[in-house]
Amino acid sequence: MTSTQLSVWLDLSRDSVHQLLLPLVRTGLVAAGRGRKGGYRPTPLAASATVLSVVSLYSREGRDPSPEQTSMPAAINRLDRELFETHRRFLSSMTIAHLVAEVKAEREELSYSI
Repeated sequence: MTSTQLSVWLDLSRDSVHQLLLPLVRTGLVAAGRGRKGGYRPTPLAASATVLSVVSLYSREGRDPSPEQTSMPAAINRLDRELFETHRRFLSSMTIAHLVAEVKAEREELSYSI
């Protein structure tokens, strides 16, 4: 898909699309090409990558807690850590290929119900 197509689809500038995809290109999950047949394409590595590996490129997960979190009651912090670990395990077990298959299935189900 070209950066122009992506920018229209995402309603972002071409520069924003480039900045958004840069971490994925750097990690080898997306290939970027220039010229007539240029654009962005997922690499074979992308299908087996976990959702967590992609999300972690953009999120603050796994970093030190913010000062606001450290001042919370211990029980709340413990629940927050447990939720974070559950979320992390879920994202670690799901591959991008699995996620894509689920989204496609949901779209097909939605089109049948409409």
